[in-house]
Amino acid sequence: TPGRGDEGQPDSSFSDSSLFAHWGQELSPESRRTALKLFQYYGYNSYLSDRLTPSHLLKEIILVDDNSNNEELKEKLQDFVLETNRRRPGFIKTVRHSKQEGLIRSRVSGWKVASAPVVALFDAHVEFNIGWAEPVLQRIKEDRTRIISPSFDNIKYDTFEIEEYPLSAQGFDWELWCRYLNPPKSWWHNANNSAPIRSPALIGCFVVDRLYFEEIGLLDEGMEVYGGENVELGVRDSGIDIGDISERKALRKRLQCKTFRWYLLKNSVKNDLCLDQGPDNDNVPILYLCHGMTP
Repeated sequence: TPGRGDEGQPDSSFSDSSLFAHWGQELSPESRRTALKLFQYYGYNSYLSDRLTPSHLLKEIILVDDNSNNEELKEKLQDFVLETNRRRPGFIKTVRHSKQEGLIRSRVSGWKVASAPVVALFDAHVEFNIGWAEPVLQRIKEDRTRIISPSFDNIKYDTFEIEEYPLSAQGFDWELWCRYLNPPKSWWHNANNSAPIRSPALIGCFVVDRLYFEEIGLLDEGMEVYGGENVELGVRDSGIDIGDISERKALRKRLQCKTFRWYLLKNSVKNDLCLDQGPDNDNVPILYLCHGMTP
């Protein structure tokens, strides 16, 4: 049913917009008008996005501006934050860097001003869907040492309909590039697609107990560019000295981390087989007879 304008006539703007092609028929005319205005301004269904996480589970939102030159993030953003905080004091916090610090230090900056018991670190373009928070928080409640990386799918910008991607673990190849791995047989045997998948690494977006994250050393603020945190956080190991990494070595000692040699031996299935590099054009590890010709 189309909405009605101020004079009681059908409001054609509702039926003309793609926003309401598959969503929003149950909204009142006023709510549809608000949703349309937000959609036209932001380019996605902001009205629905604002209503996906139960308010009692979301204590605060922290925005980190890494010295961006985008004017939308200056006065307009500040006005939005002030207006939101008038309705819900302290709900949105902003951190602004005086110079660009990069992804890793930006995430640590956000963590430093967080006060909730659990923090979620995500890129600004990441969107969520209904019911995303409850199972993640439950996993961490069961074991505070768990670091959860949610399953990532494609979410339609207008209806938030999910285009599912195959479930996978997150690993890395010999060049430490992120790779998606088929879940282990034990996971498939459970026949439960909602069960967690243990991963040797994780994508940089994750949820973690705030204090536990500090205990394991946060992210390595010595990393200058995008990428690498997924592997570093999972392995916490370094065999090459590049600059002063004494703090990271002390952390490794305090956490009693295993060596990378231990990691390799642990994953060898037979005494006479070793993990080796595959073909040069495809950085896939292979099992090969131990030849002792390389470290």
